[in-house]
Amino acid sequence: MNDRTKAELRGPVSVCRTDTTMFVRDCSGKTCDAEPKEQTHSTIAHYHLDGRIAQYEHHNPDGSEWLSTYTYDATGLLREIEFRDATGSVSKNIYLYDQSGRLQRVVAKLTDGTEDTAEMFSYDDQRKTKTRYLTSTPRPAESLVMYAVEGSDVAISAPGATSLTTVYDDQDRPVETLLHDSQHRLLSRVTLRYDDAGHIVDESQTTETEVTIPPDMLAQLNPAQLQSMKMLLGVGEEGPRWKRTHRYDAEGHRVETVDRLGAFRGEWKTMAYNEHGNLREEKSVRDSKELSIDDQGRVVEPSEPSTRIRPMSEARFSYQYDEQGNWIERVISSRTEAEKPFAVSSVDRRNVTYYPVV
Repeated sequence: MNDRTKAELRGPVSVCRTDTTMFVRDCSGKTCDAEPKEQTHSTIAHYHLDGRIAQYEHHNPDGSEWLSTYTYDATGLLREIEFRDATGSVSKNIYLYDQSGRLQRVVAKLTDGTEDTAEMFSYDDQRKTKTRYLTSTPRPAESLVMYAVEGSDVAISAPGATSLTTVYDDQDRPVETLLHDSQHRLLSRVTLRYDDAGHIVDESQTTETEVTIPPDMLAQLNPAQLQSMKMLLGVGEEGPRWKRTHRYDAEGHRVETVDRLGAFRGEWKTMAYNEHGNLREEKSVRDSKELSIDDQGRVVEPSEPSTRIRPMSEARFSYQYDEQGNWIERVISSRTEAEKPFAVSSVDRRNVTYYPVV
């Protein structure tokens, strides 16, 4: 799948400019502002005839902007991405491959000209695995780093991770990702399961250590409490920390996603689509439990049922299309309470240019 297809563009698109206006209400006080404030940003994507991204511009509401330029070799392999901001500062990512065209190393060239290896890769053809070695750049202890999981559209955290190993099935689909620390201790495991049509129907993350429990909390737990906490968080053999299931319609559109985070929190999302295959409606409901653990490690639920209203959100999408079937205007209306009317939250307008048909 090329970059143009990933962007859900149809036909020989050469340039796609998107201007987005968001209507934001300030809710920092006890109540939200009655009138929303407009924030506008724009993106411009340039594509090669074969669908590869050539250049990407982003203009932010605060006036800042950056430009990414992609360079490929004669075989189509990505060799370099140059990043340039409005001040003229330039940095680069340089991609190096082995003789068979597999990515071996990503070198980051910083604005001051210094170079640093950002990522390295190794492969095991017999085990059908690929290992990505992460940068060792020091980060603040409180910083949260999220890692993309191949095959999934979510990112996960695994403090201390220095490598990600992806395991593939006989159809070269990613089915498992293992995150290890510098001593090759397994920190976390993500598994993916597919249906007969090749759609992901089940995703789960198992945390193998107590690293997800804050150190100050960990020091206060006795063995029985620690075991219960591991069960609630999904640590080790106590079950998945995070689990996600999907359901699809006959056309292959994802129409339902259920997320569970340990025993504490869940989200249910349903989606509907129009005749063009674009999202028409999306609803989500979130739920959470208030649980405590006594000195004997027993999980205690509140004696009185919660009267708290479950957070929800609902969005509706309307479109206008060009002759190629690409939308050129999208209006998103949303609400966060079932009794309230929908209000426009954003408007996207696209100017799509095509390569001439020979």
